Amino acid sequence: MPSKSPHGIFELAPSRTLGLTSSLFYAACGLLLFALAVSVYFYWRSKNKSTAQTQPVLTPWEQIQLQLQRLGELSSPTESMTVLNHSLRRGMELRLKEPYTAFTSAEILTHLQMNSQFSSDFQAECAEFLKTADRVLFAYQPYEEEERVRWQKQVAQWLERMREGQTL
Repeated sequence: MPSKSPHGIFELAPSRTLGLTSSLFYAACGLLLFALAVSVYFYWRSKNKSTAQTQPVLTPWEQIQLQLQRLGELSSPTESMTVLNHSLRRGMELRLKEPYTAFTSAEILTHLQMNSQFSSDFQAECAEFLKTADRVLFAYQPYEEEERVRWQKQVAQWLERMREGQTL
């Protein structure tokens, strides 16, 4: 005769609800993890959008003005003359839609003489500035601090008038 287990424990039928209950539990945990992952993604995305929108985009005229403001931080006269020279050429490009940053000083003066928007006084002063810039940048001849300050003020004034559309 087969022996019976005590209290009939092994003879009980398996519970059908136990499998369904554990499946529901695992499905709920999976849904919670999915919802958590989606919410973390949207939080990260919104945070990155807000930081990208705070960076202002500068116009070309504002970029030139910013370079001129940082001119005092430059240590060598050659660097400061490079910034002044490029700023003037870039301002003329913006005003006249000609590639003045690619032109030589002689080509710039030729273009200025052919353009009636510029007075003879401006052409003479611009020629003097370009001559000074060529002397400093290409002949490596030094120039005085007073001269640098003078040209910085003059170029800033020219650029401001160009930006406003005034005649020079």
